[in-house]
Amino acid sequence: RGAARGALRGAIVGGLAALPAPPPAPKAPKPKSAARSNVVGAAASAPPQPRGPGRLDKRVDFLNAKFFKSSPIDADARAAIASLDPGRALEILKDLESKAPDIKKPSGYVQVAVRRELAAPDQVEQDNAKIHKRALWLNGRVFQANPIDDDAIGAMMGMGVMRAMELFKEVEEKADKMRNPSGYLKTAAVREGFKPPGSEGGGAAR
Repeated sequence: RGAARGALRGAIVGGLAALPAPPPAPKAPKPKSAARSNVVGAAASAPPQPRGPGRLDKRVDFLNAKFFKSSPIDADARAAIASLDPGRALEILKDLESKAPDIKKPSGYVQVAVRRELAAPDQVEQDNAKIHKRALWLNGRVFQANPIDDDAIGAMMGMGVMRAMELFKEVEEKADKMRNPSGYLKTAAVREGFKPPGSEGGGAAR
């Protein structure tokens, strides 16, 4: 029995010796200094500081407060003019200010001016051709007795094709009561800052 126990003990000890050694325990990270930890933590938790309004926004705010309280330049017009070169954008706002007493829809003025500024020359020609074609169609089908005149067509070209088509639709829908479509269109153009060709001041679009 003693020999058997000795043999069993030897087998166990030999088996344990054959097992691979356990991996070394990972080293604990070195503690960072309290001062540095506080600085990093404060920077990470601090909310981003809001940026103040830019020069364009300040100018628009000024125009709204001084001239356009009842119909301020809206967010869409702000975004549109912000897409331009800042110098050119400020020129358009300066033009708008000079015509402020006559302009009832400053947002429309700004958006039309921006569209004209960004349009390629050949696109402007195509748009003007569409406006002229639509005016001739209205004259031939709706306003034979009192056709839309050249000054009104020119004013619509100054406003751009999108706004012109909206106004053409308005006069067509009101045709039964519309005695002077040219006057209606030119009044709308003046209200939005785009005077007919030959009128003092001209339009915003170049």
